Amino acid sequence: MRRIVGLWLLAASLFASFEAFAEDDAKAEAKGHFEAGLALFKAEKYDAAALELEASVRLYPTKSGLFNLANIYKIQSRYDEAVATIDRLVKEHGGGLDAEMERAVGAMRDEIEKLAARLEISVNPLGAIVAIDGREVGRSPLSAPLRVDPGEHSVRGTLEGFEPAEAKIRVISRETARVALTLEREEPTQVPAPYALT
Repeated sequence: MRRIVGLWLLAASLFASFEAFAEDDAKAEAKGHFEAGLALFKAEKYDAAALELEASVRLYPTKSGLFNLANIYKIQSRYDEAVATIDRLVKEHGGGLDAEMERAVGAMRDEIEKLAARLEISVNPLGAIVAIDGREVGRSPLSAPLRVDPGEHSVRGTLEGFEPAEAKIRVISRETARVALTLEREEPTQVPAPYALT
């Protein structure tokens, strides 16, 4: 935990120095959301901190905002979102990262890849909403296997007009497990015939 907080504070100082000469409203609002995210992170309110940082990088995607958002996603086991945010950070700010942040970004990615398991999920028919442990992750077909924590997970597929299907699966780190769901059409509701008056 001490290492995570240290990385967070490093990024906070980078954000503050970068924002010192920001003048327009979007940058000022982004900084406000960043500072709220920092306070929520320190209080270990990670869901709320993620929301604030998401708002911050939507308005003005600084390298420290993206780094800290990736860090929170990793803490929340939202590994695919963490990796996507790291990729965005490198793409948008790669030339502007100092050596310490480059090392921290590399360490975060390595830790995710060593820890995470993967689920390769297919759902028939296509277009079904896919959820893992109650969290929607996309519609079938998914473009790639999804990173998850080792352990047991519930995979659910839903689509209007079909009965939901669900499977439970256990995975270990660095393993890719396959889950295939088939949704059956809902039976049409039988409307009882009205009674004739006698």
